[in-house]
Amino acid sequence: MFIMYIFIITTIALILLIIILLALIPFKIYFNANSYNVFNFNILFSWLNELLNGKIVCDNTGTLTLNIYFYNKLVKTKPLTFNKSQNKSNSNKLTVIKNLKVEFIDIKTFYGFKDPSITGMICGLINLIPCFSDKNHIINYPNFNSDITYFNTSGKIHLNLLYTLTQILKNKFNMSSNNISYANK
Repeated sequence: MFIMYIFIITTIALILLIIILLALIPFKIYFNANSYNVFNFNILFSWLNELLNGKIVCDNTGTLTLNIYFYNKLVKTKPLTFNKSQNKSNSNKLTVIKNLKVEFIDIKTFYGFKDPSITGMICGLINLIPCFSDKNHIINYPNFNSDITYFNTSGKIHLNLLYTLTQILKNKFNMSSNNISYANK
């Protein structure tokens, strides 16, 4: 009986520790892409530095591969495919993006297009990134007089993982007060 109490208390303590770590330590995403070598872009993500790491890499054929590491040991490799036939997948992706709680943004962009209107639209989209915090650092270098089309971007983003996961679970299971129907309307 005593061993069962110790097991229950230890389990509750571990769950609380994981929840506190999810709330306090951000999920970090690093990315880099340029037009000179389109197939050589990197998206790296990590949580608790060595505990959970991942990479999304593109090889020379253009296929994306997700590599997940646990304590720097490769756990899973999965090729990423995109199914364009589903209509509701875009709304699901938009819902996930809306539910991200961004703590920090640091982006540096250099780009130019032959058509200056495209450069202007991209400049406007980048300037829509919210600067709600003094921590955010967005450097935007558009070139409206470019004779060639090019881009170079790099940056890092920190996300609050606990908030993001709870919002995704709420949307997945539709746990909202808006879904309550009243019979006598």
